[in-house]
Amino acid sequence: MARSTGQGRLASLIRGACVCLLGASLASASPGRDAGSDSLGTLQGHVLVREGRHATVLLIQNGRRIGDARVESDGTFLLSGVPAGRHTLLVRGDYCGPVELPVSVRAGAVESIDVDLPCSAIPCPKLDKSDPGCILPNPEERARVGSACQVHPKRRLRLDVVPIHYGFSSFRPAGGDEPKQFPNASVARSMGCVIGVERWTEVAYCQECRAALYWHNPWYLLQPIQPHEASPRER
Repeated sequence: MARSTGQGRLASLIRGACVCLLGASLASASPGRDAGSDSLGTLQGHVLVREGRHATVLLIQNGRRIGDARVESDGTFLLSGVPAGRHTLLVRGDYCGPVELPVSVRAGAVESIDVDLPCSAIPCPKLDKSDPGCILPNPEERARVGSACQVHPKRRLRLDVVPIHYGFSSFRPAGGDEPKQFPNASVARSMGCVIGVERWTEVAYCQECRAALYWHNPWYLLQPIQPHEASPRER
């Protein structure tokens, strides 16, 4: 009986020690968690930006981005859970900014800031061949104007503005032999897969080459090549 009683006391002591250790562990963890939440703050603000422009804010600390948010349609933004301290607020948008401002966030506080985001005009906002912003200058083609066509030496190259073709593959209106048969037809120009804001570009062309291209490919007269219609996000 004495041995049984001793074993029972030992088990009771072990259980008590485990409970104490568990309680100490929870107690030590709680302050750390609370301290972490106490070291965070909130940054809210209003960005004055042109109507219809998209804008974003980024919070940077020691060269590292620690938060970002989209500016709502009413110009407001909210960054919560921001570490207390000094930061840099970067505001930018579609052809707007960027603007960098120093901000300080206090632990447990809600800081506010107003930002005036300057914007420039969006180039080529709509397809308009008379808009200089829609046309990509090409000094190399301008330099060829007045020179003789290698196929029609009596014809001098003239300056024209043609649609830009954006895409992975190059554009050849008459197939693989187009550069040899109609080297200066120049009814469109390939500019790669990265879509720019411009929709037309300058070319030097030969009237005879272009007439021959249309003669062999009459569908280009019936369905003229159109410039790429860009979405607002592409611009």
